[in-house]
Amino acid sequence: MSAAAAARAYIERGFLVVTIPHREKRPVLERWQELRITEANLPQFFNGGAQNVGILLGHLGLADVDCDCREARTAAALLLPKTGMVFGRSSNPQSHYLY
Repeated sequence: MSAAAAARAYIERGFLVVTIPHREKRPVLERWQELRITEANLPQFFNGGAQNVGILLGHLGLADVDCDCREARTAAALLLPKTGMVFGRSSNPQSHYLY
């Protein structure tokens, strides 16, 4: 899935998204906390290049449980409530649970 498609899907769920440079973990745009990317201006920020998508936590009460080690991922699968939003990266799959 492209970054633009992922951003669009998050926007459709009511989340606030930000652009993050490829292979980076944080936004670089000034005042990114105030950025409001919508369906209408999405192409301005997500133009098909390699980039990542960030979601502003706290909006709509959104929280991320980050399971950084294998033991935490194992415990999370057994102990955390079910959520339809579990993701990670190839080196640490199923490591983030959004609530």
